Amino acid sequence: MALDEKFRSILTNCPHYYDIINFSFEKDDEVIKIMIKEYTNNVFNIANNSGGTTNRLRIIDLVVNELIKKEDFYYFAKERVMSAKAMNEDVYIIDPLEFLIVLYKNFTFKKEYIKKEAEPVWL
Repeated sequence: MALDEKFRSILTNCPHYYDIINFSFEKDDEVIKIMIKEYTNNVFNIANNSGGTTNRLRIIDLVVNELIKKEDFYYFAKERVMSAKAMNEDVYIIDPLEFLIVLYKNFTFKKEYIKKEAEPVWL
């Protein structure tokens, strides 16, 4: 795959690419630093492979963008990532982005559950 074609694929499947790689964060924010580094590495590695990878590119792009843009998800993820690091959980060390995707699923599920619990039930 030519470089232009690869980059075109990345931009097509990762609409938040420039927002993520240009995101300005505090120097001591390990969570953001790790996730953006992993994002960059993964996006280019996935783009090198063929077949069934566009879905993964889109998911990674969405989740990392949510991390940098949504304060509530950021704090939810940061707390759990730091806990996992403190306990040396292998799941975080092996693939931080997979861990972040799982956190995002848990976060959205929890948010939907709380929203449904808060809705009044009229009898």
